[in-house]
Amino acid sequence: MAEEKALDLFASETLVFELREEFLNKQVNVEFCCGEHVKKAVGGSLVEVGRDFIELVRTDDHAIAVILFGDDNQKYRELDERIIIPLDRVCSVEDPCKPCKNPCQKDPCHDPYATGEEEVKE
Repeated sequence: MAEEKALDLFASETLVFELREEFLNKQVNVEFCCGEHVKKAVGGSLVEVGRDFIELVRTDDHAIAVILFGDDNQKYRELDERIIIPLDRVCSVEDPCKPCKNPCQKDPCHDPYATGEEEVKE
């Protein structure tokens, strides 16, 4: 039991260090668990890495698009100004693809739904 806690602490400290070194004050995408669902925060700026949480805020260009992957392959999106995510819920932190100068709809790096450009259908 003590070994498990030591390993968890080491893994957590390493993750915090890596997040601060590689992603602090940069635009990121974050996948995280919320209950029984997976959410993905797209396009937020990582402004804080605490011992047990991360904080994303909107960039000048766009709000943070938080996509919930629901049952039956449905996607739901909300737009947020700021989000705090517990570190133990984070699945991945991603360095997003840089936008193309002339994006086309076939470009996998350009998802109008995720960027908030496509209207939400309720």
